[in-house]
Amino acid sequence: MDTILQIPNTGSFLLKDAENGTMSIQLNPKSFTILRQAIIDGTSLPGNSPDFENRFNREALQIFLERDPSVYDFALDVFVKIHQHCNEFKQVALHDLPQIGEYTPNHGFLGHDLLTRNALVQDGTQDPRSALVELLDRLEDLSRNASNLSEQSATMNRHVQEFKVNTSGNYGEVKRLTEQWERAKMSDEEWHMRVGAKTKEMDYEMAALEQKATELERQYQTAPSEDTPVWSFMKGISDALASTFNIKNDILRSREMLERDLMNLKRRYYELSDESKQQKQKFSEADGSIKTLQNNMHDLCDHSLEVATAIEDINKAASRLVTDNEYLSQKLQYLHDDIEDDSKLEKRLGKVLNTKREEITECHSMWIEVRRAGEKFRNGV
Repeated sequence: MDTILQIPNTGSFLLKDAENGTMSIQLNPKSFTILRQAIIDGTSLPGNSPDFENRFNREALQIFLERDPSVYDFALDVFVKIHQHCNEFKQVALHDLPQIGEYTPNHGFLGHDLLTRNALVQDGTQDPRSALVELLDRLEDLSRNASNLSEQSATMNRHVQEFKVNTSGNYGEVKRLTEQWERAKMSDEEWHMRVGAKTKEMDYEMAALEQKATELERQYQTAPSEDTPVWSFMKGISDALASTFNIKNDILRSREMLERDLMNLKRRYYELSDESKQQKQKFSEADGSIKTLQNNMHDLCDHSLEVATAIEDINKAASRLVTDNEYLSQKLQYLHDDIEDDSKLEKRLGKVLNTKREEITECHSMWIEVRRAGEKFRNGV
């Protein structure tokens, strides 16, 4: 009987070679955390114009940006674009990444599978020819799986690259927005003086109304009612004087007239009071909006390099996953063809496998690395 592989059937030599024989796909697990948070931050921004204007009052902020009110529309455009790019990437790529991660580790180990086939032949459990047929079928399956995974990885990688380009453009716009914002905005002192002047103006008007109401109430106490003889007498004199001297007859006021004047005055006072409250609320919300917008811009700028590095890290790993699976698919197909050709001349499957030990080890080593990368994608996203 020919000498078969003089190694344990567990495939430990393949595992040892796999650790040393393949260049690792570098992927920092933290990159997924950074990317995931960037997506959360981006999709939390306003996704359309009405949403932006609802969160950030246009009138108040354009007062704040009085040196260049168009900065408001620039901010609207930048924030909406970031939201849309992040949402598109979330819908597409963040679906593909874990899917690829789930797909990759689920496939069996090539080297272990080959050794199992060989062990069955050695033990006489399986006919060499039937084992060869199964082995060749298995190699075809693995080659096809590697090819499919390469295509999936390529699709996913295109999404990552597109997001990388969009993100780079977005951060560039945020930087320009921040610069324009700083040039256009009021100082904190100017802003609070403007807000104070507006609210004081309304407060003065309300105080004047209160004073006028006090005077009307004083007159009301002594004014005659229109259904009394006193009023008729005084009204007659007033009308005669107005006619004689051609003057307006609006000096004499009855109790009913004063009551109507007081009601109109109170109505205006309450309207002004509500308007003042709304104005103060609007400026208070604008204060919060200004801080939120500025913080968002600063955060995006501060984290831009970190996010760009994370995307680049994932992009490189995804690219390697594509090329490794393409290469693995080719190697498996070559191995299939070589074993098929050699088996025509060699009856012993074990001897055939011995001659292909280097190719088997290389394929197995690559498969383990693909699996390891897949687990990172699966666990990271």
